[in-house]
Amino acid sequence: IGSASKPYGFRADPIDNPDKYHLTLFAKDDTGLVRLYGRQKGVGRTSVYIEREKLPKTSRMLDTYKLFVVKAWGNMDEKNGYLGGSYSRILIAEPRDCCSEMYIEFGPFASCQEAENAKKYFYTKFFRAAFYKNKLSQNTARETYSSVPMQDFTESSDIDWSKSLDEIDEQLFDKYELSNEERSFVKEKIKPVEDEL
Repeated sequence: IGSASKPYGFRADPIDNPDKYHLTLFAKDDTGLVRLYGRQKGVGRTSVYIEREKLPKTSRMLDTYKLFVVKAWGNMDEKNGYLGGSYSRILIAEPRDCCSEMYIEFGPFASCQEAENAKKYFYTKFFRAAFYKNKLSQNTARETYSSVPMQDFTESSDIDWSKSLDEIDEQLFDKYELSNEERSFVKEKIKPVEDEL
């Protein structure tokens, strides 16, 4: 459910170099505009509004709920003793939200709640252990996620997404019949997610 790189045709620089893409940047929403998430020098991650018809490419997820996950999600710094290092904040993107190349988008989701459930899945230790199996560099291609099992994020899911991350992990461990040794390894070696994520 993840996109290829540049899902909307932008490199990493549309906010810093709007002329390159023939863009006019707006600070607030107006009729017909879409919100563009990206990076701005001296500011960091930010968003602006642009005209929809100026998108170089239109993703099938543009008018749906989706997740924006930074391309460098899950760095390779293992000095702290955890596999996979730290993880960045994942954005729940609304209909009419688009992004620069710094993000991979995941979806589509029928509702904000389904997107929230998927976001919680990304933050589980189970997900991040499976993800780390194919994590070979700082940047993350869609293929890096190929070992992560797909889940149902709707109300009819076999996972209760309303639970805490630790409780969701236990459900996933049971679902995939992890041994006690495997459970202990994942719990000890995958870094806990901080509250601010």
